[in-house]
Amino acid sequence: NARFEVAGVPVLYIPYWQHSLRRRSGLLMPSFATSARRGTEWALPYYWAPSANWDATLTPRWMNNRGFMGEVELRHISPKGSETIHVEGLNDKVVSQQRSRVRARIDHQLPMDVRFDLSADHLSDLDYLADFARASDQATTTYLQSQASLSGVEQYGDWMILGRYQQDLTATSNAETLQIAPRFESH
Repeated sequence: NARFEVAGVPVLYIPYWQHSLRRRSGLLMPSFATSARRGTEWALPYYWAPSANWDATLTPRWMNNRGFMGEVELRHISPKGSETIHVEGLNDKVVSQQRSRVRARIDHQLPMDVRFDLSADHLSDLDYLADFARASDQATTTYLQSQASLSGVEQYGDWMILGRYQQDLTATSNAETLQIAPRFESH
């Protein structure tokens, strides 16, 4: 029997309301927006917490100009490391093609004091950020970088194997974009 009052006058009545004081699965606040590129937009995220060390947010997003976009963000943490993976995609009605974005952040401590780190961000096409960027995206991004490394510290120094892929958002091809093939460094 929750209700919201303004100046003593009930404006909103909700027959059932439950506020969680600890982490629980359930629907999150919906979002509504409107823009020239996407039209009217509506999203209803669902937070799923099946165990103490991992969770997921599933977000169906409907845009009347573009179509239906699905988003999944998975998060996991353990004593050895953590992972966050975010995937979103849709079959865009405006350009009649599949469009997507994949982001990942993985940090793990492996046996023998070896560390694995991965940071990835990849778009299906150059116009993806222009059409679907959110407030958390940087509007002035020229390159998206994906990088993976293995590193370790030994008694007499340290070492690292590193590879980097850069996606140039201003060029139609990445053929001339500097890429770093796996390289080995030690000190």
